Amino acid sequence: MALIFVTGARGAIGQHVVRIARARGDAVAGVGHGMWTGDRELPEIGAWINGDVTGDTLSELTRQAGVPDLVVHLAGGSLVGASVQHPTEDFRRTVESSQHLFEWQRTQAPDARIAIASSAAVYGDGHDGPIPERALYAPKSPYGTHKAMVEQQARSYAGQFGSPISIVRLFSVYGPGLRKQLIWELTCRLAKGEEPLTLGGTGREKRDFVHIADAAQMLLGAAAVADNTVPVLNGCSGTPVTVAGVVDQVASHFPRRGIEFSGVARPGDPHSLVGDPTAMRRAGYATPTKLADGIAETVAWIKSRIG
Repeated sequence: MALIFVTGARGAIGQHVVRIARARGDAVAGVGHGMWTGDRELPEIGAWINGDVTGDTLSELTRQAGVPDLVVHLAGGSLVGASVQHPTEDFRRTVESSQHLFEWQRTQAPDARIAIASSAAVYGDGHDGPIPERALYAPKSPYGTHKAMVEQQARSYAGQFGSPISIVRLFSVYGPGLRKQLIWELTCRLAKGEEPLTLGGTGREKRDFVHIADAAQMLLGAAAVADNTVPVLNGCSGTPVTVAGVVDQVASHFPRRGIEFSGVARPGDPHSLVGDPTAMRRAGYATPTKLADGIAETVAWIKSRIG
């Protein structure tokens, strides 16, 4: 049994990490925003600190729960659009919180392995096929830039102090619990009967969709193999799908309505983000959830939550 700290545990991916870790017999504690009460969907957690990720909150969590074996770091900005509107806030939430985590680990928990939840946004645009981890940084948004900065912080601490860290660059995560992004927004609008329904972009954008439970499994696996070489793994399926294709799959669960695209790309939104899954598969992790099954599960979950 391991003791696992999860930063940002109250977020959708964080809750899945907590649930999976507890199901396999691990002890879990977390820090993030919000109370860990009053929501029947929240999994059980051993200790919880409501607050920012700082040296003080991590030290308090350690006092309550003990020194962790693994840390899954999910705290930080999570939306490209929000980072464009409020780049300073995104920097604080993403880069500064990571600095506090790395320094706490260096001084108080040097043997704790850390898995960083990064993003495919660090790759930017200009990619036609699956993107390997060796691709250069070319972020288009403050969100992607700040994730790249966190990765550089991780390499600095690993090189200088031997900190055991790994990085998972998550692609388009979807699934039950996630109340944002394309599938959530589209399902809500279809459920309300909105017509005509216009979406941003062209619909020809290519994405790599990863079910939220598969992403959580990847992060836990990456935390276990973290070391001072900072392995980087794409959290992806490797299967490209157009936005229009995903929209059609979601819309198939509703009476047919007219859906069109504005043709205007959103700021910071690359045309193609599809990952090369080779390294993740070699590490023993894959994405077993089929997209059609995952979308059906997700649409059903959203419908149950919005009445």
